[in-house]
Amino acid sequence: WRFAEHQWDMVGMGYGQTNTGYPYYCEIGGTVTDGDNRSIGSSYNGWIDLFGWGTSGWESGANAYQPWSTSTSPSDYYPGGSYSNNLTGEYANADWGVYNQIGDDVPGTWRTLTHDECYYLINTRTNASSKYGAAKVNGIGGVVILPDVFTLPTGCGFTAGMTSSYNSEWNNVASTNIYTSAQWHLMEGAGAVFLPAAGDRNGASVYNAGSYGDYWSSTQDGLGNAYILYFYSGYLSPQNNYGRGYGHSVRLVQVLMN
Repeated sequence: WRFAEHQWDMVGMGYGQTNTGYPYYCEIGGTVTDGDNRSIGSSYNGWIDLFGWGTSGWESGANAYQPWSTSTSPSDYYPGGSYSNNLTGEYANADWGVYNQIGDDVPGTWRTLTHDECYYLINTRTNASSKYGAAKVNGIGGVVILPDVFTLPTGCGFTAGMTSSYNSEWNNVASTNIYTSAQWHLMEGAGAVFLPAAGDRNGASVYNAGSYGDYWSSTQDGLGNAYILYFYSGYLSPQNNYGRGYGHSVRLVQVLMN
């Protein structure tokens, strides 16, 4: 387990590899040179970043709980064997950041956002619609999310909102939201977060890397699936749900106490 070196990093289907035809529909490979989500498995020692829900490695009572699990059956990912359990409370260790030590931080320092927190971030906080936008960072499409208090760095721009329509290569984002690595260093220093469109995985097949983003929450939806933060160039929603056996991205947060 590690934090990516850059916020735009993604593993996809392997650095420099492309396949835009069936069954992959990948627009780009990845930006991580030593990883390939198609190689997922217990003996694979490269990097992956698309995980089934609750696959922290903690034996939660689910049939599939290892980070390399590839079962496509949602019920295999039920902590405690029940679809109604979240990655919180008694089953918090099924959350990737709660169970695992990341860097030098003690286990439990980081966790996944709940569905309510994702919904607040995108929909209900003050001026929420003005604090996210479709963007490209170092050539990678995705979404920029701003903090509540934000001062735009000198030499950078920002236009809120997603683009008017879907574009698989994110070529229709606002020119103000196209950042070099140096510009993003300034944005990141001011508190901005970038979520790359890292695609998804079904079994060992990778789809939509570079086109779509799917980020797990820690909350089940009551129907056997779990909530995700989902986006493409023209759309962003914290309300979508997905089968727990799909491999999606994970972005951890740290709760700081005053």
